[in-house]
Formats: sequence, structure tokens, C-alpha cells
Amino acid sequence: MNVVVSAIVDPWVTTLSFVVALAMRIQAGKKKDADARSIYALLAL
Repeated sequence: MNVVVSAIVDPWVTTLSFVVALAMRIQAGKKKDADARSIYALLAL
């Protein structure tokens, strides 16, 4: 029983952690872009 549960749960956990890591990376990228834009805006002034 335990083997079946882990066989089902493990791929889900792996996929979920991958998706979370990807989402965090995208958020970090967006924040970086926003920071860069604000710096450019300050330089333009």
C-alpha cells in the first residue's frame, strides 16, 4: 500500500516543487525588470 501511495505522490511532489520554483523564478525576473525600469526612469530624470 505504501509503495503505491509513494509511487503516486512522488511525481506530484516533484512536479509541484518544479512549478513553484519556476513561478518564483518568473516573479524574481519580473521584479528585476521592474527595478531596472525604475532605475532607467530615475536616470531619464
